[in-house]
Amino acid sequence: MYCVVEFINDKSVAAVAKAWFVNEHCVMWPKNSKQREYLLQNNMQPPANTKVYRVRVLKENLTLEKAKKLEKKAEETDNLSSSESPVLGRSLRRKYQRQLTSSSEDEDNLIRRPMAQERRLAGWLTAPPILQNDENLPGPSMPCSKSSPTQPPQPSTYQMISDQLVDVFSTLKNEQQKDLDSLRKRFDYITEHIVRNMEQQNALLKEIL
Repeated sequence: MYCVVEFINDKSVAAVAKAWFVNEHCVMWPKNSKQREYLLQNNMQPPANTKVYRVRVLKENLTLEKAKKLEKKAEETDNLSSSESPVLGRSLRRKYQRQLTSSSEDEDNLIRRPMAQERRLAGWLTAPPILQNDENLPGPSMPCSKSSPTQPPQPSTYQMISDQLVDVFSTLKNEQQKDLDSLRKRFDYITEHIVRNMEQQNALLKEIL
């Protein structure tokens, strides 16, 4: 779909593609006329480095043919006196304020009234202000975020699990060591008891013999 917009700076009117809108009030405007026409015909988005201009939407949800027809009607001007030289603008035409009323969808709702003479620089109209950064875009301003105090690094889950495993292994090792010590004592006791019994049996045999 296409729209007819009025550029805020110089009040010129142009047909633009929906794909050209950066937001509700700003559009990208290709500088090269051939590139602009190609992108318009195919409803394609301009390159990322294309300059952005503020606009006011006059008509929207139009076909390309309807949008161009309204643009052409907006370009028509009254006859100029021979003493007044024409002033060139973005589309090489005299600038007028053009409005589309909301009471009817008919083309005749396109109203033109001459605007006060624009500021000129060497015979050319000044270009619309380029939105250089986000703060020029319309919309609610975002409060600056305050930097929070630096928090000490939290141990990772892996580190916590690793520490717990170390504790478990250490506990198991201690318990196993205690069990080994207990078994060693029992073994020594049994060995000593067997040796004592053998000595007693040997002594008894000597007495019998």
